[in-house]
Amino acid sequence: MQGTSTKVKARLILFDVGGVIIDLDFHDARSTLESEFLMDPGTFSELTRSGYTGKVLSVTEKAMIGAIGADEYLLAFQNGCKHPVPLETVQRLRESMLGPERPEMLALLDELRR
Repeated sequence: MQGTSTKVKARLILFDVGGVIIDLDFHDARSTLESEFLMDPGTFSELTRSGYTGKVLSVTEKAMIGAIGADEYLLAFQNGCKHPVPLETVQRLRESMLGPERPEMLALLDELRR
């Protein structure tokens, strides 16, 4: 097919949001969970693992593929603490990890939309 156009009209483009379209910052949430609610650093790492490298999926990996809902996800973080933490605090800390949008990615999305 030399000389012919290979222009393809995409009907669907999928993007990962966290770390791609928006920045993520785990530092404050991790620090608070570990210092105020006595979560072990290894527990935080295991709960937030998202590389799909373990034999068993982490709670974050399960949430990413829709295998569990928000309540079960937050409960896993609550249960990972040695000091009682209200579920609302866990939710606030997890939401605090969502950073600003990446302008260059928003520009790319706008270009792809057209």
